[in-house]
Amino acid sequence: MAEQTEIPVLIVGAGPVGLMMAAELVRHGVKCRIVDKSPAPTTQSRALALHARTLEIFDLIGIADEVIGAGHIVHGMSAFSGGRRIVHLSFDEIDSRHCYALMLPQSETERIIIQHLKTQGLEVERNLELTGLAQDDDGVSAILRPTAGGDPVRCHSNWLIGCDGAHSGVRNQLGLGFEGKQYEEAFWLADVLLDSSEHDDEISVHVAANSIVALFPMGNSRWRIIAGGDFAADAVDPTLAQIQAQLDNSGIRGSRAHDPYWLAHFRISRRRVEKYDFGRVFLAGDSAHIHSPAGGQGMNTGLQDAFNLAWKLALVNAGAARPDLLASYNAERYPVSAEVLRETDLMTRAVTLRQPVAQAIRDRLIPILSATEVVQQRVGRTIAELAVNYRHSPIVGEHRSGLAENLRAAGGAGAVAWYDFGQGPAAGDRAPDAEPIATATGGAHRLYEALRGTRFNLLLFSGIESAGDYSDLARFSAAVRERFGDRVKSHLILSRGENAELPGLNTVRDTAHEMHRVYGAGARCLYLIRPDGYVGFRAQPPDAPSLIKNLGLTLK
Repeated sequence: MAEQTEIPVLIVGAGPVGLMMAAELVRHGVKCRIVDKSPAPTTQSRALALHARTLEIFDLIGIADEVIGAGHIVHGMSAFSGGRRIVHLSFDEIDSRHCYALMLPQSETERIIIQHLKTQGLEVERNLELTGLAQDDDGVSAILRPTAGGDPVRCHSNWLIGCDGAHSGVRNQLGLGFEGKQYEEAFWLADVLLDSSEHDDEISVHVAANSIVALFPMGNSRWRIIAGGDFAADAVDPTLAQIQAQLDNSGIRGSRAHDPYWLAHFRISRRRVEKYDFGRVFLAGDSAHIHSPAGGQGMNTGLQDAFNLAWKLALVNAGAARPDLLASYNAERYPVSAEVLRETDLMTRAVTLRQPVAQAIRDRLIPILSATEVVQQRVGRTIAELAVNYRHSPIVGEHRSGLAENLRAAGGAGAVAWYDFGQGPAAGDRAPDAEPIATATGGAHRLYEALRGTRFNLLLFSGIESAGDYSDLARFSAAVRERFGDRVKSHLILSRGENAELPGLNTVRDTAHEMHRVYGAGARCLYLIRPDGYVGFRAQPPDAPSLIKNLGLTLK
């Protein structure tokens, strides 16, 4: 058996999650290999929806414009029962620059990430299947067999990441169970051209007594149709005539499907492994969790698995962080998948109810509940995955003075700033974007543009009622820089337009107070933004010892 040179990371599986993992590791300076047993990327549309948080991640990487330009934007979804609309959900009020869902075939998502990966100097090695795996304290030994024939090779790596889908060979080599169950319902899928009066900027779901039909617009008259019911019980791909019959039977009159380019039968399951890290082996995406496609959460969750793990692995590989940082991957992402499984299961059960009384209760209650602004916002944030947070992570934290101290310090005025800070993003929350902000050179850009890169970003807010002397913040930044070097980039966020160029600080003028309001920065405070765009630490007032202690949980 041929031996190959050791590499820091071997990625098994070149679907969207594996490609994202490879691209992120390379961006963070980690050499890796990515292998896949298939001879070529998929040509099927497969996973279709990209939600706001995933688009924000693409923004931080720098590929969002290309992704959005290739997709089709939808602004909401409606559900109908017996021809009557019982739910209307608008995405327009989602608290993100990307206040919509993007319909983009998985084949296109893969194409864009593959091209992005090539610009970084790495290509997928295909026709290689994992057939053996062993690990010890020093690394992982994987046996890769060419699917076209030939001698297997042994690849040594410091870490191995399984991104090889629901039938994961990595998971099987580890001998892991995939606990869960399959739903009773079976479904037909059809990607077709559709002549229809249906709105092509909205997803629609039509439920009847014994069936469900969902329509997903893909742009240029292309639609995905999902149909479920007893008619799909046999494991046989549907015909175009059968799909048309379900459109007619569901009350979607005047819609004619033609020119199909994918017809398939499928069943859905909800399963996951007991944890995501096993020594030097990690699982991400469908190899770790699968669930109902309701809400289009699957690929998005997997891409965010990769985004969470890559920067941590890069720091450990570089010797800049202790190996125990990698335990935070499971601590942060495992609860996310549990919540996704729970939410998608509820959505699936709600639309597949068969008992007439239960259907009647659903059809009466859901319109009342979904019409409230609170429910609309909560459901929208959940589907967009903006509600995902790591507040209970072992590596996040905050330092905040008490209300009484604020009252004494500001003669009562500090109470408002104290309250506002409490309403800002908590430690472990997604760091929200803000726009536009002005740099010291006079240019304007969004916060996410300033956050691009692989470093931590320290936001030092002057406070809306700025005193004009920022030497304390400069000393604060210097202390962080002395301890952690250039792994932390510091930004001074000024609420006024004065010149305040200080050594080691990127000065940003927030004269419209947009950033200050978004971050609850009525008084001086700080936010530490992790490389994955989440708040790692925050403090009001700024406190250097607390920040350095928290950073010490991540960086050496």
